[in-house]
Amino acid sequence: MKLWKSLFLAFSISFFIMGLEIVGARLVAPYYGSSFITWTLLIAIVLVAMSSGALWGGFYVRPRSAIPALMIMTSLSSLLTAGMNLWKDDY
Repeated sequence: MKLWKSLFLAFSISFFIMGLEIVGARLVAPYYGSSFITWTLLIAIVLVAMSSGALWGGFYVRPRSAIPALMIMTSLSSLLTAGMNLWKDDY
């Protein structure tokens, strides 16, 4: 895969993750408030999830071809993110 395609993919996925982080803050605000501690914990959870996903993805992709594994992981994470609407409360 060309370098600019990889960089664009990493940028766009990170951009959408930051958007989901803001949506997550809006979802937990009615229950826990929108304080400094709430934002700090939410950012920490997102950073831990991103770093563990990068570590797991690196171990998963290393012995295989990168493109099919990247397509599978991106599709799976998209489906899981879309499935978050099933568990949210309507308020």
